[in-house]
Amino acid sequence: MNKIEIDYNEPLRNRLTEAMHNINEKNRTHGVIQKGGKKYTEVFVRVEEFRKAFGTELGIQTEILKDEGGIVQVKANIIDKSNNAVLGSGLAEEVRGSSNVNKTSALENCETSAIGRALASLGLHGGQYASANEIDRAEAKSEIIEAKAEIIEEKKKEPQQQAEPQPELEAPKAPEISLERAMEFSTDLTKQMLACSSAKDLKILEAKNDSGIDTLKEKFPGIYKPIEEKFVELLDGFGEAPF
Repeated sequence: MNKIEIDYNEPLRNRLTEAMHNINEKNRTHGVIQKGGKKYTEVFVRVEEFRKAFGTELGIQTEILKDEGGIVQVKANIIDKSNNAVLGSGLAEEVRGSSNVNKTSALENCETSAIGRALASLGLHGGQYASANEIDRAEAKSEIIEAKAEIIEEKKKEPQQQAEPQPELEAPKAPEISLERAMEFSTDLTKQMLACSSAKDLKILEAKNDSGIDTLKEKFPGIYKPIEEKFVELLDGFGEAPF
């Protein structure tokens, strides 16, 4: 099935139908596999398709209903800006500290979930969705960045030797990754994944290898898929759902 191009002269209802089709197609081809084999289309992907279909004619408004006593509640509305009519809405609630993501990003997680539910109320669901995994991955990356910053600061304190000036060289162009190199990377990454002793270690490993994993996903999907499935399987074994 091919992607349907949006015609902005069409009525909103027709464009909504086309956006549904495009999101469902993305879910089929690029949906993230959840536990049990089901797929979801990330919230940011659905927001992109929403904007492509409706531009600035429709808006997304969020409102914090509650943020006290460790409870966070957010409401999201899809608004027709021509008359302020509410076309769709979604509610979400999170408990601070109830999971890794909610220890630091409960409000962001709650808002993303509310937006996802509001889009789903319009039919822009594209399968099941979740936001916690995306923020968990960002959290792991943040830990790596902080660790690197500490190492850099320590090195700054060390006495520096005067280096002799070197001739300026033009930076070499990065070579295209070969199939053989992709398979070596996949084998090494799988071994490291199996050596992880916790879900946190697994997510940090994923964040460290983010660039290589993205390259596999884009250029070698057949090699990438078993890695993704193994990641989900190992997280499940640690008693933590990936989404």
